[in-house]
Amino acid sequence: MAQRRREESSVGCLLPVLLDAILIGVCIAGLVQAPGLAGGQGMSASSRLLMHSGINTQYLLNTRNFWGRTGVSGFLLGYIFPDWQVSPFHPYDNPSIPNPLNGTGQPDPVTADYLLALNQASSASGITDNGIHVRTFSRVRLFEEDKWATIVENFRQAALFAKSSGTSIISIDVEPFFAQLGSDYRAGIYSSYDDNWIMQSLFDKGRRIMAALVTTYPDVQVLLMPDGDYLYTFFGSQTSASNYKFWISFWDGMASVDNPQGIILGDEDMYRVVDGRIALPAQILQNINSTMYAHTQYTQFWLTKASIAPGIWPLGRTYTDKSPRMSVSFFDSFMNLLVNTLVPQFGIKYVWIYGDGAAWWQLSDPTQYGKPLWNPQSQMAPTDPSLPQFEQTIAKYFAKPFTTSTTNSTTLYTIPIFNSSSSTSTGSASQSSTGTTSTTTVTGPVTTTAIPAVPGFSLESIVSGILIGVLALALLRRRRNYLGRPLSHFRCR
Repeated sequence: MAQRRREESSVGCLLPVLLDAILIGVCIAGLVQAPGLAGGQGMSASSRLLMHSGINTQYLLNTRNFWGRTGVSGFLLGYIFPDWQVSPFHPYDNPSIPNPLNGTGQPDPVTADYLLALNQASSASGITDNGIHVRTFSRVRLFEEDKWATIVENFRQAALFAKSSGTSIISIDVEPFFAQLGSDYRAGIYSSYDDNWIMQSLFDKGRRIMAALVTTYPDVQVLLMPDGDYLYTFFGSQTSASNYKFWISFWDGMASVDNPQGIILGDEDMYRVVDGRIALPAQILQNINSTMYAHTQYTQFWLTKASIAPGIWPLGRTYTDKSPRMSVSFFDSFMNLLVNTLVPQFGIKYVWIYGDGAAWWQLSDPTQYGKPLWNPQSQMAPTDPSLPQFEQTIAKYFAKPFTTSTTNSTTLYTIPIFNSSSSTSTGSASQSSTGTTSTTTVTGPVTTTAIPAVPGFSLESIVSGILIGVLALALLRRRRNYLGRPLSHFRCR
């Protein structure tokens, strides 16, 4: 009996030591597994990079590993829903609706099944946030209710198309519409309507469009561009900015519809950021935030469910001149400021790059897909020699740690390789053609170049550090009576 009591006492005395060992293990695990300590250099744990450009979906499918390794999380695809007066399921059936090729062909029409296959293949490469980009080119006036009924229905179909294809974002570019509205307003087209009617009408249109989207696809992320209220407030004396006089009413109509994902506001004034203007990004974001808070009827929605997505324009002075608009060194400083300071400060979910046509790649033959391409001159124009450095800078701040497979099969196109020490002759997104048809099932030789993992700071790492500190303090306070004593001190007697 005495021997049994000594054994029980020994076990009881060892329990505090075992408990401390568990606590220390938890601390170490938290330190090792902290996401902010495992990503790429300066990598933003909370913000993702989108590319807004005229990319062909077949080319994207073939080069998905390259873009994923470079840090691009998604593309805003512009030819699926080319105009809000057509259905995404039948985008070019109506010859009276202009398309981006001015009636000369059907650029890159895709089915929902095709887009689903693209999204599934791209997701494995880290491209998880592709979007359907909706243009508002064709003229429609506020009092043309029959056209607006069609537009609302087309947005409902766009939501169905996005949901069935696994597409997470629908971006809406209302610049053409508000340019037409501003022109009509100045020309007296609305002279028989007062401003209150115009604002109420825009509110109603925004509400109906948003309701059609979220009722059909509750988890859709809606990205609205540009940031019209900010542009009107700060640049309203300019004709282009005066077009947005009533923009806030359209926003309020969309914000009036309860939805889980809120609204992402796409900023375009960040285009003005070039060398020497490093103070401008913070000013722009602060001004957007303050004007929206002051002018929207739905301030709580703005504070809790809306986010700003800054749009940047580093490459491409024209569609055929793909030279940089800023130096590589400034672009690095800009990205460092954006990712490590402004993203957490303003709760930025997405950053997007305006590609100005095809500034980030070159196609050798515009007929190689067997269908017309948007602006073939831009697609074929040579990329700038500095392109690989811009790609490496993107990867530095946005690349996600994942592994892509390498196969020995051949493919129709040469998939670009991300390599920090060399580049292809026309930029690392160049390709050569060996055929004229394409398939949705594409496998190809992909060389994976690892992006070194350099410790960075993120919200997760900060939280983990606080947790480690709290646990360590608890440990010290609890074990202050035996810390520093030899293990023999704890022998049970």
